[in-house]
Amino acid sequence: MSKVLLINPSYQPSYGGTKASIVNPFFPTLGLATIAATAKQRGHEVEILDLCWRPYEIEFIKSSIKKTKPDIVGIHATTPLMNQLRDISLITKDISKDIRVVGGGPHPTALPVETMNESML
Repeated sequence: MSKVLLINPSYQPSYGGTKASIVNPFFPTLGLATIAATAKQRGHEVEILDLCWRPYEIEFIKSSIKKTKPDIVGIHATTPLMNQLRDISLITKDISKDIRVVGGGPHPTALPVETMNESML
């Protein structure tokens, strides 16, 4: 079975430090939790890396991916998080070309071709 790492990126680069930071969305990753539960029921090993409350730190993300050693990395993205989806997909492929990277969420669902062109999915 596969080892899966699901990532909810940080909203702080998008909203932190601005007047909009008051609406910085700290919410549970119910979509990722649902995917994780289904994958676990089918025998996969799953971890969720929820970064929504953390600063955006590339080195932390990189070390988390290296530590987890996933076969698959799934990244949730709304439109404000697309830069992070791109960055995390590039970091993941730098660590290992064998890791499958999957993007999901509102932006990749609405704009799949653009998402593929902007990232390493």
